[in-house]
Amino acid sequence: MTDRDNRNTPPRRDTPRHMASFQAMVETVDGGHVCTVVNLSRDGAMVKGAIDNEAGSLVIIDIPKIGRLKAMVAWNDGETFGLSFDFKRSPSPIAPENVEETVRELPPQSDRRKN
Repeated sequence: MTDRDNRNTPPRRDTPRHMASFQAMVETVDGGHVCTVVNLSRDGAMVKGAIDNEAGSLVIIDIPKIGRLKAMVAWNDGETFGLSFDFKRSPSPIAPENVEETVRELPPQSDRRKN
């Protein structure tokens, strides 16, 4: 299915994405990987970088101004991957509101499927 095919489907996310471009450390069982966060929402992120983790596996991402969050890999195409944050199991006590504060500082990103 292409972006053109699914433009009329509802968004897959409950919270809006915001454009980003900053480095973050992603910790996997293979060690640390310096990656680039390309969009961020209260509930997750899209990250550019090569990690071997498959969908469903857990990682820790250290995001500047936010801290270390446990996250589940939602998808991975080998160059970019999506993360869903798991606030309850994160190594440091981070509330979703802390992420929301950082997200509000970023420009909104439109859902390409709405056009």
